[in-house]
Amino acid sequence: MMAELTVPIHARYQWPSKLKYVEIVVKNPRLSVYCAEFGLDGCGKNVIKAPCVYLNTGTCNWMPLFYSTNSRNLAMLVPVGNVQHATVIAVVTVLITFTGCFLLLSVLVLRKKQQKKD
Repeated sequence: MMAELTVPIHARYQWPSKLKYVEIVVKNPRLSVYCAEFGLDGCGKNVIKAPCVYLNTGTCNWMPLFYSTNSRNLAMLVPVGNVQHATVIAVVTVLITFTGCFLLLSVLVLRKKQQKKD
């Protein structure tokens, strides 16, 4: 049997470093089958406990599937932040945050004054 799968990957921005790029490795996926499909004896001893459904607190029994692939783990370069820019970025972030808060509060105060006049 043969299958082809394409999955978009979003690489998160990495921690600041003196390097410009960091190599990250995305390993091949693990495949599992829900044990209830095979009955109680169908899974054998190789059972993995994992969530039944996304965002569900319960767990179910899953049987790992072993497969072979002709592709290696995916390695890619991801840009990292520059450590020397940390102070500038922190100051600009705080200034923008305070400016936004000031603008929101001034709009609220002006609207409240306007409502009192009416």
